[in-house]
Amino acid sequence: MQEIVRQILHCLYYGMTKRMYLESKALELMTLMVQEELEIKENRHNPTLLKLDDVDRIHLARNILLRNLDNPPSLIELAKQAGINERKLKEGFHFCFGITVFGYLHNYRLEQARSLLIAGQLSVKQVARIVGYASPTSFHAAFRKKFGINPGDYLKHCGLRQDEAFSPRVGIVYQPIPPISLYASYSKSFLQATSISQAQTEPERGTQYEVGVKTDLSSRLSATLAFYDLTRSNLPTQDPNNPLLSILVGEQRSRGIELDISGEILPGWNTIAGYAYTDAEITKDNTFTVGNQLNNIPKNSFNLWTTYEIQRGNYKGLGVGLGFYFVGDRQGDLDNTFQLPSYFRTDASLFYKREGLRVGLNFKNLFNIDYFDSASYRDRVFYGDPFTVQGTISWEF
Repeated sequence: MQEIVRQILHCLYYGMTKRMYLESKALELMTLMVQEELEIKENRHNPTLLKLDDVDRIHLARNILLRNLDNPPSLIELAKQAGINERKLKEGFHFCFGITVFGYLHNYRLEQARSLLIAGQLSVKQVARIVGYASPTSFHAAFRKKFGINPGDYLKHCGLRQDEAFSPRVGIVYQPIPPISLYASYSKSFLQATSISQAQTEPERGTQYEVGVKTDLSSRLSATLAFYDLTRSNLPTQDPNNPLLSILVGEQRSRGIELDISGEILPGWNTIAGYAYTDAEITKDNTFTVGNQLNNIPKNSFNLWTTYEIQRGNYKGLGVGLGFYFVGDRQGDLDNTFQLPSYFRTDASLFYKREGLRVGLNFKNLFNIDYFDSASYRDRVFYGDPFTVQGTISWEF
């Protein structure tokens, strides 16, 4: 289909010949689109089973696609680059992302275009070219169809927009004895609206309270215990009188405890450890049930990363590192209809430092466990990275 679109955009004929040529290509394009839709519907009844390796390759294909916005590969080329057959790519991509390959590309291009227009640094023509539209007319039509406004008018609207808010930050520290510090802080924040929706006439606001204690366990090891309460308001939620519109009544609150310990236990032995308990819930909304937990946020999480570096002798500068990460059960969507299970992941590293040189090997997911990293809803659940080895070389001067 991509090749047909290219042929339409770069038609070399004129007059009646051009008209006949374009009509034939349009019919050919419509035929392929109908055929693809029928295949998708058929595959819903007879889905292809995907292995973990297939899912990884489908995500690789998506990344390849997004790295080549201005000149995306054809479906056949994309399948070859990702190491998966074309049929499995088409079916698996729709299963993983709920949309066809080039439907995903089309939406991503327009979202990127919208972000570039919001930034206000480029003209409409420049934005169209950056996101891969050779024809400004095609870009105008696609943008208007998706967002209901011409890109030029959208650019003017973004340029005239101005949001203002007072965001104070206040903190106090009290040290009753030298190794212990008590602190408290209060802050307000706002995120400037970037949507053209009526619901986004006010910025998103946040209010946070935090109290804590920091203590020096030794001259090289310290610990911090903090309690916090963060509320985000002016979040868009569905208008109960018109499901196609949004209004600003959404509110979410996160409360929790965080404990961090970091420093040098013995010469050459360093560690960073942390535990967090988080209660994140919806406190006001018209779409989701008040009291539901926010998705992808575990109530309990823990991490420990420790390294040891040889301090003297022939192997001075050689070191090893070991890390443990625990993430508890999390809700998979804001409706709280399913949960992502907890997981325990192990990472490791080998490194060597000498003067300004540092060479390292990092091993992520050392035991290659299967786990879910995040989710938006049931059809958008993402696996965590498999066993991965990354080498680094750096020189400081």
